[in-house]
Amino acid sequence: MKLFTSCMGARSSHATRRSKADTSEPRAVHRYSKVHQGAVNCIAPASSSHTIITGGADGNATTFNYNTGKVVCYMRHGDKPITAVQNASGMGGIVTGSRDTNVRLWSGSTPTVFSGHSLVVTAVAITPDNSRILSGSRDNCINAWDVSTAKLLFSISESRNLITALKLIPRENILVQTSEDKRVRLWDTRNLQLIHVYPTKHYIQTSCDVSADGNTIVSGSNGFNGSGCEISLWDVRGTRLLCELPAVMATLR
Repeated sequence: MKLFTSCMGARSSHATRRSKADTSEPRAVHRYSKVHQGAVNCIAPASSSHTIITGGADGNATTFNYNTGKVVCYMRHGDKPITAVQNASGMGGIVTGSRDTNVRLWSGSTPTVFSGHSLVVTAVAITPDNSRILSGSRDNCINAWDVSTAKLLFSISESRNLITALKLIPRENILVQTSEDKRVRLWDTRNLQLIHVYPTKHYIQTSCDVSADGNTIVSGSNGFNGSGCEISLWDVRGTRLLCELPAVMATLR
């Protein structure tokens, strides 16, 4: 398994620190030549082998081959940062969200643009049947878009629900959403009706993911110097908090 962080500088390899008792082979960390002119804001797996999708503060998204260290394709948006990326292999392309408030589906040199948010798009997801794109924004809205027509199907808005991340539960019509209001919510992807709101946490929930069996949600929080910065595990079926795990010394993304 390879782990990628969203920053890329001059390529080099070095070993991670190990304790004296650790006799295993050292693990190499690779740095790659600069891909974006500025910060790398987001990354996601791509459909091709050894390839990831990156979104940058320079307004570009790329597909990047980490074996060769080369950019396979540039998707040029303009001067507004890319803030969300998602592989859309079932649609033959890539979905991006931007600070220009638009969602784009790239399946060629010219993207299909989905316009409807009023603030930066912070997260995107794709329904399993590839018929809809779901997008979240700092405008407190989650939008559902029809891929074939680029039309807005549904839009929900809740006060103070600044969306930070979206994730679909495998084999279910359920969307997981985290927010700056410190909550984790479940939505029905068919009509964007609210299913459940988990108990409010003490810190902003900045990220989320779902286990492969669809039974457990993991969310990460913000914090500083070890205050907050925790991982929470949530039971999907029992709709309850399972446990909290201390994580690192900074915000989890």
